[in-house]
Amino acid sequence: MPIEALLPKLSSIRLKGYERRLNFPGEIFHFSRRGTPIFVCVAKVRSSFDKWVGGTHSDWITDPENPHGWKSTDEAIEKAVHKALDMRKKNLCHGLPFGGVKFTIFSEVPLVGGFRVHAYKLLGEALNFFNGHVFSGADVHTSTTDLMLAFGVSPYVLGLDKEYGGSGDPSPWTAVGVHKVIKEFFGIFHPDSKMHGKRVNIKGIGKVGYPLLKMLYDDGFNIGIADIRREVVEEARDRFRGVEKLSEDTIHAKYAHVYAPCDKEVTITSENTPEICDASSDHKWRAVIGSANDQNRHGMELEDALWRRQIVHLSQGGYLENGGGVITVVAPLVGGRNWDLLRDAKISGLADDCKLVMTQAQEENIAPARITEAVVEKRAKETGNEL
Repeated sequence: MPIEALLPKLSSIRLKGYERRLNFPGEIFHFSRRGTPIFVCVAKVRSSFDKWVGGTHSDWITDPENPHGWKSTDEAIEKAVHKALDMRKKNLCHGLPFGGVKFTIFSEVPLVGGFRVHAYKLLGEALNFFNGHVFSGADVHTSTTDLMLAFGVSPYVLGLDKEYGGSGDPSPWTAVGVHKVIKEFFGIFHPDSKMHGKRVNIKGIGKVGYPLLKMLYDDGFNIGIADIRREVVEEARDRFRGVEKLSEDTIHAKYAHVYAPCDKEVTITSENTPEICDASSDHKWRAVIGSANDQNRHGMELEDALWRRQIVHLSQGGYLENGGGVITVVAPLVGGRNWDLLRDAKISGLADDCKLVMTQAQEENIAPARITEAVVEKRAKETGNEL
């Protein structure tokens, strides 16, 4: 008899109070088993499409041993809401026929051992609740190993290893897309100079940041890195000679042509905008291009401020430049036997879209994120997905 049969019955609750309070254009669900300390939240944006795609971000409530975890249940729910809205834009941006959804797993205990197994089986049960209309894959603190636990319960899991019919870990493909966009930036805003020796600072040397570091290093860029895990930084510096160690608190303000945030923190605020890429330096046209989702939660006025300071930023939530991951995980769903060809074409198209946005921004002297937003809303109107 499976252990799940001995556990309390699955509880699913629609959080209508949160929907109203957060003015969320969709549905928010809470899944749990009575008496257990682990919960799954699902935020699902209203859509004309009949399927939804989004990743799963897991963590446990903050305590002295986990200062970077969820600060509260409210934060985990609000994160699901913000990221679901960004997933809506990301899917529209890249021409993917899916609505936006996001899962967050939050726990009152460390997600290790049996608790982690239970968490991802609970994710699988939450996926089954939607009867094949909702799919999820990896995101912050969720690996392909974790997803295999969910897959043991549900077939609606994306990004599994290829032997199970999936695309594999999407993170390296997110890095490929970001790398292409960084090179497009130099081609447009620094066309008369070689990329070799230009400076890129990467915050977060994880599943995306590490392969991005390798590609940029091979290109000959000068690179600075920062990560909360000291051992990761030292390992990277041992492998990539000449890479500079920077503080995670000040890396955004250090001299660079490109600042590449690849962690989970909000990157751009009204307070740090004047500091980004060492605004006092005399070189013109810098950029913020990374894989982080929560890059700017302060609106378009902040995008205008960045542009006035000659800082290129393509989309508020990073959903234009970091789309390589979602493109990869959905490719087997929509691409059939030749899904890898679709993936490659879509990621090349991502870079082309970014090039068009940057070129238009330069010609019309308008913040790139405003152009991206207009493109998204145009596609939303065309597909009946206006909010």
